[in-house]
Amino acid sequence: MADYNPYKDYSYKNAYDDGMEKDIMDGYDEPYEDSGANIIDLNSILVRAFIFMVIALGVTAFVAMYVASDMNMVIRLYSGYNYIILIVVEFAMVFLTQYAVNKKNLPLAIIGFFGYSVATGIMFSVIFVVFEIGSIANAFFITAALFLLMAVYGIITKRDMDQIGDYAIMALLGIIVVSFLNMFVFESSGLDWIVSAVTVVIFVCLTAYDTWKLKKMSALKGADKETKLVLGVYGAMELYLDFINIFLKILRFVGRARD
Repeated sequence: MADYNPYKDYSYKNAYDDGMEKDIMDGYDEPYEDSGANIIDLNSILVRAFIFMVIALGVTAFVAMYVASDMNMVIRLYSGYNYIILIVVEFAMVFLTQYAVNKKNLPLAIIGFFGYSVATGIMFSVIFVVFEIGSIANAFFITAALFLLMAVYGIITKRDMDQIGDYAIMALLGIIVVSFLNMFVFESSGLDWIVSAVTVVIFVCLTAYDTWKLKKMSALKGADKETKLVLGVYGAMELYLDFINIFLKILRFVGRARD
């Protein structure tokens, strides 16, 4: 089986930059007022994004547990070039989703997003082989608590979070560089722990920022139902990436290896 690092960075946030947000919001008014209007509407972009994200997390968990139930399947998936193919598929699904959202192509966006959640589930199968179920559950609940706390903050805050989002993205790019340097040059376990802790902080901030951004997008005028669904998929990918990155780093701290 190929060597596997369950804490590898799954963030493709740089694929969802400000330019993409401007592209998908072209043609709509920006009447944003922090009044809470349209935010709790079941048809709002924010609510749709959370629904898509929860479904995708369920798909990822189901696929991971299903694959992990067959050790021979896990070995085959992580043997030879299969592991590299999985990584390529993940990247492909992310950029397919980005392309589909920019083109406002709902079926393609859904295929890309849920295809990514399936591929991630296959990658995560080894987590259920390496770690005790109890520690995985602990990591999940801690992640869920942090995620919900910051999502609520993103919904209720009155402050403009654009600058926080920019700083978090810059910090993420920096921490990715440090991670690669530590992996191939420093090989320091202490630095690895620091990187994990900083990564949790970054994605906690990004969770609040992404939720705030989706709240703002939910106030768009002139967006039809299909456009709202497409933007919901876009938001779901953002939130999904936030969640799984927090989860992986929390698992780094609380995960207990199987005997």
